[in-house]
Amino acid sequence: MGETERREPLIEFDRRDWMVLGGLLLLTVVALWPVLGAGVDRAPGLPDHDARTQWYPWRAYAADCIRAGQLPMWNPYVLCGTPFLANFQSAVLYPPNLLYCVLSIALATKVILVLHIWLSGVIAWLLGRLMGAGRWPALAGGLAFAFCGPQLLRVPAGHWGVSCAIPWLALAVFCAEWMIRRPGVWPFLLGVAAVALQVLSGVPQYVLIGAIAVGAFAALRVGLEWPGARGAAARLGGIAAFYAVGALVAGVQLLPAMEAASQGARSLPMRPEWAQQFSLGPECLLTLLTPGVFGGAGGTVYWGRYFYWEMNAYIGIIGFVLAIFGLVAGKPRKLAWALGIAAGVMMLLALGRHTPVTGLLSALLPFGDSLRGASKFLLPFALLTALLAALGLEALLRHKAEEWHRFQWIPFAMLAVFVLSLMLLPGLQKMVASSGERLTVGRVTTTESMALYFGRWVLAMAMVALLLLVPRMRRAGERLAVGVVVGAMALDVLMFSWAFTGNWCTFAVKGSAWPAGSGEALRKAGPGERTWAICGPELNDGMLERVPTAEGIEPNPPVRFHLLFRTLTKQPVDIAPSIYQLTAPDALADRAAVGRVLAPVKLGRLEPGQRLVAQGDRWYAVGPPSAVPRAGLYGTARRAADLKEAVTLLASTDPRREAVIEVEGDERAPQPVGPPLPATFVRDDPEEVVLKVNAAAPGWLVLRDNYFPGWTAEIDGIPVEIAVADVAFRAVYVATPGEHTVTFRYRPAMLQVGFACTVCAALACVLVVVVARKRRSA
Repeated sequence: MGETERREPLIEFDRRDWMVLGGLLLLTVVALWPVLGAGVDRAPGLPDHDARTQWYPWRAYAADCIRAGQLPMWNPYVLCGTPFLANFQSAVLYPPNLLYCVLSIALATKVILVLHIWLSGVIAWLLGRLMGAGRWPALAGGLAFAFCGPQLLRVPAGHWGVSCAIPWLALAVFCAEWMIRRPGVWPFLLGVAAVALQVLSGVPQYVLIGAIAVGAFAALRVGLEWPGARGAAARLGGIAAFYAVGALVAGVQLLPAMEAASQGARSLPMRPEWAQQFSLGPECLLTLLTPGVFGGAGGTVYWGRYFYWEMNAYIGIIGFVLAIFGLVAGKPRKLAWALGIAAGVMMLLALGRHTPVTGLLSALLPFGDSLRGASKFLLPFALLTALLAALGLEALLRHKAEEWHRFQWIPFAMLAVFVLSLMLLPGLQKMVASSGERLTVGRVTTTESMALYFGRWVLAMAMVALLLLVPRMRRAGERLAVGVVVGAMALDVLMFSWAFTGNWCTFAVKGSAWPAGSGEALRKAGPGERTWAICGPELNDGMLERVPTAEGIEPNPPVRFHLLFRTLTKQPVDIAPSIYQLTAPDALADRAAVGRVLAPVKLGRLEPGQRLVAQGDRWYAVGPPSAVPRAGLYGTARRAADLKEAVTLLASTDPRREAVIEVEGDERAPQPVGPPLPATFVRDDPEEVVLKVNAAAPGWLVLRDNYFPGWTAEIDGIPVEIAVADVAFRAVYVATPGEHTVTFRYRPAMLQVGFACTVCAALACVLVVVVARKRRSA
């Protein structure tokens, strides 16, 4: 891959380019100012949505651990314990997330958000320049991508990790185009960095979607400009190589995450209607022309499918029209066709269940079933269309005026679409309502949403009419024409951003939602039981309070816990929701050792049989007199040969007297059935739990924390095997009477393998640079 001679740079830079970068940063700050200026303690994201319920606790927990000098590998505070570092979305190792260790959560999130949206625009601008567009036409492409619906609407959604993953998709496409134009060391190394950063940013779906998009685009580029078999192999091989090495560089995150995914709930076969959720509805194509067609702007009622941030394809009305012109008249023609065909493929994939393409994709790809949320393909569609817009503006500025007149049909076509959409609006409302995919409750349309809809159409018509005047403006000067087009796009960016973001899509970052003082009181009460925060608004706030709970919001929890939870609550196991919430002190609460109930009301009197654990001015925590201990020695157990038999036996066993142990060929003599002997917690750290038990007879010591690969156990310093108890938990057999110390440690081998892969891949990249420099100097 070495370069043996000096070549002309692919992109020329001067001081005007630095002005472009500065202007793009200023526009990013102004566009996001309604969110950035909301308050020092307010973070981006709708209240009670993903930012508050997931991203905030994850980031706060990781930052606290890192500041304490610990690498957070296990999260013991939700769902009876789950992998943390191996949870992709925790993004513990993503470099920009170190800002959370030195800044407040709200401020760090805002800085990271601005940085990544600005980077998206910069990289798309550079990609447009690489493809032959001039400085200002390429800026049009950068604006279209940086502030497109699939990116900007992640701000009110509060998808902090998604915002971090987006620019690295653009960088991967940039490196692929660079590799196709001039195979060499530097596109390879930059591609490695792009892939590694996308993996570390914490959204696995975008890694897979990005690889599909880059592969489709690269195959089309090479196929349409066939450089011969050797040339094609060198280019496509270089792209495949930087994807493979980039994945290895991120191996310290990728390999543990892949192991966790293979042991997660979504590794089970899921029912098709669940796996195909969040497919783009065909009617959502109207958002290409007006983003508020289904409401959602300014906090108005959204009446479309699912959420408006998943179903919006807007790239700006001028950007959309320029993309059409770029497809028809952009040069080089083969490049324009490659972009257009690849964008069409991405749109087909985004439509998901409404086309047969997604089913074929799931059958062909090893992780095809992980693509729940086909509408996410709108992101690479937006990138490829934005690049077409850059080529379109470049062609418009070079095209003869009389040839541009051939496109005067565009505003009339848009007017026809507008009139047709109004005629079909009642039918669209009925179709969406009957689809079962409308998640909001309330009126279908409001006066405000319809006013916004009409306003956006008027603006769209005006901007398209403005484009028709570009050939005439060009006669007065090319700078005027470019300035008017880019200025109109910037105005559209501001109107779009200000309509869909504001103070209403931020939330206060002020600790947990639990009653003040309750977390500290429960921690002092001891580690022996879990807490159920009854009517708790935020299920992951046990992480903020450092109090173990059996509830939580987790995209892919351990599969055994999923089976236990769904079986005992009598729910289908072939649906893997992110929300696992207790509704009553039932059999599941017993199995999970939930012995404390936190109620956010003032205590009147104790019910018969209750014991008071702690109380405050407006809350109390109580527990039953005979709660199942989180760690206890069972004198006898019922043996299950496999997971299926263990699930069956749950209905006929009482966790207060016996446990179900999965073990083959168990010849141990049963002891009299009786309540388990509670063990004493000597240490209860996230990655190490030390227990003391005084056994009167042999038995099974059950720790009701999730069983998962990577946990090891010792009894009095001697390693022993961990068995599975009650489908989801850990157990070791104490073979002799007397006092024993039992230690459980989390030391995942896959983390060590991943770290070795990261080191080796990084050294390989250094070696590539050294060899390339020697060849160049020879």
